[in-house]
Amino acid sequence: MQIISTSSAALAALFFSTLVLGQTAPETGKPEDTTGARGDAKTFDNPAGAVYWADFSKTAVSGSIKFMSSSDKDGVRVEVDLSKFPGGGVGPFGYHVHDAPVPTDGNCTGTLAHLDPFVRGQKVVCDPKRPQSCEVGDLAGKYGKIPDSVGNSSYVKSYVDPYITLTQGVGSFIGNRSIVIHTLDTKRYACANITMYSGNVTVPKNETTNGPIKFEGSDGNRLASTLWGCGVGVAVGLRMLMV
Repeated sequence: MQIISTSSAALAALFFSTLVLGQTAPETGKPEDTTGARGDAKTFDNPAGAVYWADFSKTAVSGSIKFMSSSDKDGVRVEVDLSKFPGGGVGPFGYHVHDAPVPTDGNCTGTLAHLDPFVRGQKVVCDPKRPQSCEVGDLAGKYGKIPDSVGNSSYVKSYVDPYITLTQGVGSFIGNRSIVIHTLDTKRYACANITMYSGNVTVPKNETTNGPIKFEGSDGNRLASTLWGCGVGVAVGLRMLMV
């Protein structure tokens, strides 16, 4: 197990937000009054039947997080099913969508910073009553952290997030990025790529994915990491500009 500080990724995010956008995230203020330097997060239509997932089976924890278009295409249904967390005050555990996929060596620091196309940052904590004002990738801030008490039990939760999207070509798109799980002191505990889901999907009541989903996504992690390695600076800059 490798626990990594987030300081390098935070510096990278600050550099690109200043260089590419000419904007920096707010550093002071009340959570209920704070939003991103580029305003609140926007919503996007999602493609019918789209399903992505982050598979944590080869990491320090076990399970997965699945993302599927909601029945009305307005928002993404998130299904969290994770287990095998350490106890002893290491949590509660935050989890976020990060800008880059996990590199082939599995080093979580290579995922860079949180997905934050509206330049919100976390100096002022997320207000879960106003999820549109939070970092797009701050899933734990918007919908709750994984409690320290979960231990070897399963943590199961589902919700619809209107501000992440499965639509390619916009800054809030989560595909070919990653999920990072953080310990209480914000260090990176586990990470997994977000790739197209290959297999059947059990659709919750009142949700639809237009039948079983069959995607050829087995090589998604390797492809995503290769593409990212071709131009990290350009990729981050473009992703932050596309909103």
